[in-house]
Amino acid sequence: MLKYKGTVTIGDLFNSSTWDHVYIKLFGTEGTSERTSLSTGLFYLCSGSVLTFEVNCTESIGKLVQIELDKTRHFLVPQNKWLPAKVEVDSPEGEKYHFPIYHWFTNDDVLTFSEGTEHVQENWMRDSLFGYQFLNGINPTVIRRCSVLPKNFPVTDDQVFLPDGNSLKEEMKLLVPHTRYTIEINLLARNLLISEDGIFKKFDYGSWMPNAPLSIQQPPPTTRGASDHDSFMNSLPDVNATVNVMAALWLLSNQSSDFVPLGQYPEEHFSELIPCEHIKVFQAELGRLSAFIKDRNIDLKIPYTYLDPELLENSIAI
Repeated sequence: MLKYKGTVTIGDLFNSSTWDHVYIKLFGTEGTSERTSLSTGLFYLCSGSVLTFEVNCTESIGKLVQIELDKTRHFLVPQNKWLPAKVEVDSPEGEKYHFPIYHWFTNDDVLTFSEGTEHVQENWMRDSLFGYQFLNGINPTVIRRCSVLPKNFPVTDDQVFLPDGNSLKEEMKLLVPHTRYTIEINLLARNLLISEDGIFKKFDYGSWMPNAPLSIQQPPPTTRGASDHDSFMNSLPDVNATVNVMAALWLLSNQSSDFVPLGQYPEEHFSELIPCEHIKVFQAELGRLSAFIKDRNIDLKIPYTYLDPELLENSIAI
């Protein structure tokens, strides 16, 4: 009897746990294992925990190519979801297989997952895989200078003209709606957000109410130099309005509970040597940059921390 030993890592998100019955099935190049239970009785699969299991086979099933996971509801508990993070399997031949999951399971879901190994380069000339990468991943093309038209590119040397009765002005009318707002947003971002006088650096000062009150109790002055200390103090909002605004600003600027710094990846989507090495190099560069920023801020009265990698979100933050 051959034993395939493995582990299942449960996700650490809220409600990732389950009381339900979970099963696994292994698919190899030379056979398939029996459907094996990962839990027996009323067994709780806790968030962030690692569950060990064994799958017994009468003979080798060859190189593992896929696993199948399914979940059935326990009759004593209500319906719930389950989030496994990854599955790792050690074969009797000494090979280790890594299967990234990161997929929510509901009752009676039966899902298969392939091993997380590189295969793009091996199948690069297949149109199906190229199209899949083009639609679902980073654009897999490289811009290179083309000095001649490829032989299999169906374009002739004949000049291309606009149809009779049309002009470039008419074509621009069709193109402008697709670019107008994108260009405007980029322009506004450069002028209002990341410029020298942009709002990013003003937030720390504007969050102190007298610098940028969101409401005033007196009409604003119409003549420069006509206001004095008393008129300024009388214009400031009362305590209740100030507290409400400060609470909103504090909530919006407070670091989120699931904050992930730039360059950190809680979900292990890569298990190959080369991607993992690139991630380590990237993290090391960010660490050096963060140390440089901290060292530079030692002599500053007000530290400049806006670009410190340790304080930047790894993805888009709202």
